Amino acid sequence: MKKGKIIAFCVFFALVFAVIYALDFPSWQKLDLNKIVNANAASILYDKDGNEIGAVAQSKNASFVKTKDIPEHVKNAFIACEDKRFYTHSGVDIKRIIGAVFSNLKAAAYEEGGSTITQQLVKLTHLTQEKKLSRKANEAYLAIQLEKKLSKDEILTAYLNIVYFGAGAYGIENASRVYFGKSVKELSISQAATLAGVIKAPSAYSPKTNPEKAEQRRNYVLSRMLEDGYISEDEMKKAENTKLEIQSQAGEAEFLWFRDLALKEASEKLNMTADEILTGGFKIYTTFDKERQRRVDEIFENESLFPKNASNGTKAESAFIAIDSKTGGILCIVGGREYEVKRGFNRATDAKRQPGSALKPLSVYAAAVDGLGMSPSTIIDDTKRSFDGGYAPKNAGGSYNGLVTMREALSRSLNVASVSLIEFTGIDRTREYIKRFGLPIEESDSGLSLALGSMTKGVTPMDLSEGYAALSNGGIIVDAHAITKIIDRNGKTVYCFTPSNKRVITTESAYILTDMLKTAASDGSARALKDVPCPIAAKTGTVSIDENSNRDAWTAAYTTEISACIWMGFDETTEITHLQSSESGSFAAKLMAEFMKGETGKAFTKPDSIVELLVDKQALYNQKRVWIAPENAPKSLTQTEIFIKGREPGVISPAFQTPKRPSAPEVFEEGEEIILRFTIQDESYEYIAFVESEGKKELIGTVTGMFGEEKEIRAPRKSETAVYTLACRNKIMYEAGVTLVSLESGGVEVEGRKSITGILENLLSGF
Repeated sequence: MKKGKIIAFCVFFALVFAVIYALDFPSWQKLDLNKIVNANAASILYDKDGNEIGAVAQSKNASFVKTKDIPEHVKNAFIACEDKRFYTHSGVDIKRIIGAVFSNLKAAAYEEGGSTITQQLVKLTHLTQEKKLSRKANEAYLAIQLEKKLSKDEILTAYLNIVYFGAGAYGIENASRVYFGKSVKELSISQAATLAGVIKAPSAYSPKTNPEKAEQRRNYVLSRMLEDGYISEDEMKKAENTKLEIQSQAGEAEFLWFRDLALKEASEKLNMTADEILTGGFKIYTTFDKERQRRVDEIFENESLFPKNASNGTKAESAFIAIDSKTGGILCIVGGREYEVKRGFNRATDAKRQPGSALKPLSVYAAAVDGLGMSPSTIIDDTKRSFDGGYAPKNAGGSYNGLVTMREALSRSLNVASVSLIEFTGIDRTREYIKRFGLPIEESDSGLSLALGSMTKGVTPMDLSEGYAALSNGGIIVDAHAITKIIDRNGKTVYCFTPSNKRVITTESAYILTDMLKTAASDGSARALKDVPCPIAAKTGTVSIDENSNRDAWTAAYTTEISACIWMGFDETTEITHLQSSESGSFAAKLMAEFMKGETGKAFTKPDSIVELLVDKQALYNQKRVWIAPENAPKSLTQTEIFIKGREPGVISPAFQTPKRPSAPEVFEEGEEIILRFTIQDESYEYIAFVESEGKKELIGTVTGMFGEEKEIRAPRKSETAVYTLACRNKIMYEAGVTLVSLESGGVEVEGRKSITGILENLLSGF
């Protein structure tokens, strides 16, 4: 018996200790009436420089109203809906709590809460949204304390002035104006019941975005008001039959796409609902750049920068995002050409589309450069043909170029060359690099068409901007994000962004790919950006339906500071709603160029391990040979190419050298002509024939030909003895304005032909 009492005693104290531990008394907040009197529950956004943007939603501050200015039927609507025994309990409604527990147990789900209006008020002003026993107990304690300090009317008024009603409206006065364009004094019973119903879940019951659900919720509140004797049955029926008409006085806030993005990210990081974030009083520090956002917003208002509407009037859609290349911070964003619904579909972050050629630098070309050490001057094949399985890709415009450099293939976006490249690098290696750049890829994305950006599900503009940011950032991937840190109402930092700083390719590879994409922006498929006032790399991409129409158009571009991506297309592609292939790609590139004209980035930093060399341009493009050119070679005949140190070519181009001395020609007499015959030893030489007679040298002819070809130069025979020679001139250099001539060959002497008078004089001189 004694032993049993000891065990029971121990169990009792263990339970007491567990309860005390769970209640966590040291963390409890104390009642501070100033937080209620001067409450501001709106969560505020700050830009990248720490300047306040405004509330996450539209209105930062509630417009406070006095008790006497709130009609009785408005107060009654909230009491009937939220706290039936408000005027009789002492802050906590025990009967309601018990009823809620049984209701939830019966439903096997959390369907009904037991918080009073007083408890909700102290939660909004003193506590976080954390679902813990200690927080709930602290809430009840504060509610009881508050009931001793303020009257019921003061508590109800404070609550109505603070609670969030959705659509950016904090407080009953703001809500009245946002939804109905009038002051709280003028609200009808139907409108009062609507607002009372909204606060349970502002997103779900907003009369702006969900009018049907808002009406159902309103009718529920009206039934509660009838049940509690606040309205008559006639008043209820009249209110139920009243159509909800929204007429807002509140102006739309700026930067709504970014606000929605920040709210979504905050909800994910803190594991809270959007409404909990909106009313939580958080300070949310973001990566937002107000100047860039205003610039892109202005550009998106310019109708001339977009394709024409479809024949049925449907607008071509578009999305844009720009992020900080070093940090991944989202600087500005546009989720569509019109902002229609709060926290609606954002095409910049949510729309997965086929990337087309915009994927090439992050897939097959990254695999070639980083995985296999290939350089911009590596030769690949752009000959029209069928690959394994009968796959026969086509180049845009139907032209094919045979052997081309990798720089030319990427900058001009040659499709067949890219498929040749993936055939060489291997599909598995290409898939690996797509994953490295953080892009989503399916198991089914395993064909040769992956080289052209053909994917099962596709990517978002944010995905591509992250990938290209890694090239700008020297090969280190960034995580696109809108929030740097969040501080709660008590000054505690509850979230802080931590970058991954993961290297995906080498610094050298990032620079090589960037250098090729600079060519694309200056002379290639993205040349619409050639006049941007700072160094820029870019790539376009289109996804075709047939020869005359496209499904998607992309342009990704980056400087040393930012990485941006734009998509254009129709949400649903049909025979009517599609892009014209003749113009779709240019619109995306032109819009990107308009945005980038406001940028001032520096030159991309060349790693010490990268060397720049002059190469023979004609040898590169005509003979497909990578030969080094001397520094004094004419600029028109060379181009600068980059190589990783230790992998540069070692052959000096013969095209810029003084020709070798030719052999003496064979010389024949044929009537009154002399024939010089010789064999072409170098097709880059121009053969020059000279004759010297009586101390005077003359040029008698020039000729060029193919290697091994026999040539001849004819000239009138001299009357005096003459010496005939050959020299070789560097044809390419001569055409560029530089004369390089070999030593003359050995001379061939031919006796002159005497006149008849001369012959007679010689004969007579013997007599």
